Amino acid sequence: MSSAKVHSIFPEPLGVYYLERDFTDQELQCIDSILLDTTDNFKNRHSSDTYVLKNKKLKNLNTFCLDSLHHFYEFTEGQQSEMFITQSWLNLTHEGESHHCHTHPNSIISGVFFIKTEETDDIRFLKTTTQDIYYTNKADKVFNDWNSTSWFMPAKQGCLLLFRSSLMHEVPKTVSKKRISLSFNSFFYKSCGDEKQLNYLNFQDLSKK
Repeated sequence: MSSAKVHSIFPEPLGVYYLERDFTDQELQCIDSILLDTTDNFKNRHSSDTYVLKNKKLKNLNTFCLDSLHHFYEFTEGQQSEMFITQSWLNLTHEGESHHCHTHPNSIISGVFFIKTEETDDIRFLKTTTQDIYYTNKADKVFNDWNSTSWFMPAKQGCLLLFRSSLMHEVPKTVSKKRISLSFNSFFYKSCGDEKQLNYLNFQDLSKK
């Protein structure tokens, strides 16, 4: 049908950014040091330190994550970014472990930065709202952007994935002996919204009251 066209009207953005360099010895030593103190997190563990990107030894990684965050927000939202990274933590997942399905409350954009992974590692994203409309009795169904309810992305070392914090995601049972990633949340720094649209918030003014 030459006149037919299928539009993708409400796409879900997923940013993919690469560090494009190896981690320095100082960065890796700092990460190993932070992971000496961890907390149980269902089926894996995370660092007890939940502000790891404030560590001076990870300053360059913080800059990379922040620059990527600004680019992603400005590209997807069409306006200048006034965002900052709130909390940041390391995830530690051993062979046979996984990371439960979840979202990131009290955050606008979240990120997962892969530090130590293997080629078979991935992360799974799921539709936040899934309607039971994909009825099929065909075993050879071909999945695409419109009929898939989940999507796997490779967890490549040195890769940062950025996504809306409301997007469901999880890590399936891993075969890596030691998988390490860094996650972070973000929020608006000073204000958001518009007074004329009756949705304005000035966080500095609110904190003074």
